[in-house]
Amino acid sequence: MPMPLPLPPPLRLLPGFHAVTAPVTFYPGRWKIPWRWKILAQRPGASLSISILATKKENQGLSHQLHSRLCHCVSFFFNPWVLRLHAGYNLCTQRMVSQTMVKGFKVYTPGGPEVLKYEELDVGEPGEGQVKIRIKAVGLNFIDVYFRKGAYGAKMPYVPGFESAGEVIAIGPGVTDAKVGDKVGCMGAFGAYAEEQIVPARALVPIPESVDFIKAGAILLKGMTAQMLLRKTFKVGPEHTILVHAAAGGVGSLLCQWARSLGAQVIGCVSNEEKARQATEDGCHHVIIYSKEDFGKRVMAITNNSGVHVVYDSVGRDTFQGSLDCLATRGYMISYGQSSGAPDPFTMSILAPKSLFLTRPSIQYTTNRDELLEMANDLFHNVEAGVLKVRVNQTYPLSDAAKAHDDIENRRTTGSTVLIP
Repeated sequence: MPMPLPLPPPLRLLPGFHAVTAPVTFYPGRWKIPWRWKILAQRPGASLSISILATKKENQGLSHQLHSRLCHCVSFFFNPWVLRLHAGYNLCTQRMVSQTMVKGFKVYTPGGPEVLKYEELDVGEPGEGQVKIRIKAVGLNFIDVYFRKGAYGAKMPYVPGFESAGEVIAIGPGVTDAKVGDKVGCMGAFGAYAEEQIVPARALVPIPESVDFIKAGAILLKGMTAQMLLRKTFKVGPEHTILVHAAAGGVGSLLCQWARSLGAQVIGCVSNEEKARQATEDGCHHVIIYSKEDFGKRVMAITNNSGVHVVYDSVGRDTFQGSLDCLATRGYMISYGQSSGAPDPFTMSILAPKSLFLTRPSIQYTTNRDELLEMANDLFHNVEAGVLKVRVNQTYPLSDAAKAHDDIENRRTTGSTVLIP
């Protein structure tokens, strides 16, 4: 067995590092070193702030760059798994303290708001093509409720949440279009109900400096949905009359504002007087209160029995048939949610009398990253131009997510709702 090399002169800590452990002797030869080990000490007159990157091929360039700064004669040979130390000596080392434990929610079984469990989560470190973000705001969406109830068959357990805004704090190998410190939003990836989240870099969109984190967290998924519905699924223009269900909700509010700016005639449906006032402020030419009148008959009266060109329906079972009935010939029924439950089974022949179109789009409507960024740019341009007013009418601490779920399910919210870690 080789003899230990002599201890080096006294070492001092690099600024910001924790206390090092007792000296550990490295011998010449092969050593399998976990990639999370780091050299945390510095010899006077030398720079020994080197990450031992033996297990990551893509980090070899960095290790050689750091090696070139050494003033002490230490050389390393790297391959994907093995570190070889030549002419080495003792170094003080310490296992990096894991900073991956954060607070957040997990769902272990479908059910009501009570199945949201607030606990310690180990989010880990970003892998290939991933980034880690420190979340500043989480958008609450009805899709979170659908998954929590088991309507969409999520694999248990999971961390809920599809809409977040925050700051990049770490990047994984292969990421070229994000860097630490970037202000970003993310949608469509589980894990937002936490203090930190690891997401695919391709799912990120840059947030303009003029848009704060709370506003971004409130609008990203809802606003991108509205952009998809108005500019992709059916391209709304001045020649169209549209019907928006849940017009005072997060997506509905944006649909009404945006469609009005496009010159369309906007009819909004809401559940009470307070929401009717908001829908009017958001640009609705006509507002229908479900509890006071039959929305289908009222729409036909407003349109002189012509019907509307498109219905944006996020309610589902309670409004499905009525929405079909008030469409114009060759009208579009766009079902993008089901807050009252899934529509009852039906046969395609019900679309035949007026040659109707029926579609069920989702935010996965985008086919590539360029299209995603194009939609995001369109959204934020309209926010910055004042076309879209982001109504963050409710905020909750992240720890109160269960209460927020109960409120949104029971129609006690208007506009957007944000959870703040």
